[in-house]
Parts: sequence; structure tokens; C-alpha cells
Amino acid sequence: NGNLRRLVHCITGSLLPMEPELGIEFELPSGPNLAIHGLLFFKTLSFAMPADDVLHAIVSSRPWGGCVQIAFGPHGLRRVGLRLLRPESWRVDELAQGLNKDNRKKDIARCSKALAASQHRFFEYAAEGDGYSVSVGYCR
Repeated sequence: NGNLRRLVHCITGSLLPMEPELGIEFELPSGPNLAIHGLLFFKTLSFAMPADDVLHAIVSSRPWGGCVQIAFGPHGLRRVGLRLLRPESWRVDELAQGLNKDNRKKDIARCSKALAASQHRFFEYAAEGDGYSVSVGYCR
């Protein structure tokens, strides 16, 4: 994709030492089409594009920045994640609903309180072998 600013860095790590992961992260160009540019990675890597309601929630979040992380394991592609930084509009409820996932608002509030975090700083939409997920991240 000619619109990528740069390869940010390589990622290594694994929770299971038997299956180490390697990956790459691409910084996306800022602007109104940032989320669309990120979602094109999913299509290029043969993951289904999200349903219309999920696509709307991602695109309408208006993030300040973002990146795509692609992870590989010993058997090939394991995960593709679109991380949206500092979204103007917080759409995690819509994403969870569109993915038929439990929002777990109480757990999120408990984590926010324990971390003394005042704001969500990013959310991530990811495709893995067993389906799609959405996660949130905090900063103090």
C-alpha cells in the first residue's frame, strides 16, 4: 500500500514458548481514511471485511492515529490487528455488539479504576484463527 508512512518495527513474543510469534507493525497515515487503509490489510490477507455495523463503528470513530499489527506463528499467519489511537468517538459498545461479544462494561470500569486511568487511549479490532475481537487500552 503506497499510503503507508513506514514500517514501525518488528514484534516478537509469545505467551507460549512452544509457539513463538514474529510480527510487523505498520503505522497508518493520519486523516479521514485512516481506518479504511487499515481495514484493507484484512482484505489483502484474505480475512473477511467486517459487517456493515462493525465497519461503520470503526470508520466513524475518527482516530487520531493508528497502526496495523500482523503476527506470524510457526504455522503461518496468526493475527491481524487494527489499533486506533485516541478516537474522537468511542465505539466499543457498537463493535462488541456487531461482533456478538459481551461488552464486559463492569470489567472495563474496574480495570480503569485500578489503573487510575482517566481515558481510553485506543481500541483494537483484531482477526485471529478463532474469530474477531475488540479490546481497549488505557493510559494515565
